[in-house]
Amino acid sequence: VFKTPLIQIKNTTFNVKIADTPELRAKGLMNQPYMSPSDSMLFVFEKPKKASFWMKNTYVALDILWINSLKKIVDIKEDAIPFTTIPLTPEHYASYVLEIKSGMVRELGIKIGDTVKFIYIPY
Repeated sequence: VFKTPLIQIKNTTFNVKIADTPELRAKGLMNQPYMSPSDSMLFVFEKPKKASFWMKNTYVALDILWINSLKKIVDIKEDAIPFTTIPLTPEHYASYVLEIKSGMVRELGIKIGDTVKFIYIPY
């Protein structure tokens, strides 16, 4: 039975699209016109890195969270502006990056050091 991948942060659950190939990571949330507050995209990397992100062809403002192999948030960039090509680069290495709708970090009080729980995600 297929189970929908989920992520939980601070008792809030997000539906997850997983980007775990170079093609899916390159596309990300580009050209997606809408994102609900419960949607997210998880980028999975083969090894920890300082992965930079930009908002080219991204219609929805995002909060971006970099997560280490222990599932702890190590960096946060809030309110990434749609269509900008300026790279957003973390200060720390991360194994995962989670994109959520802009404003969710503030609304939920998400902070560096918070734990992210993966549910039905094989990483």
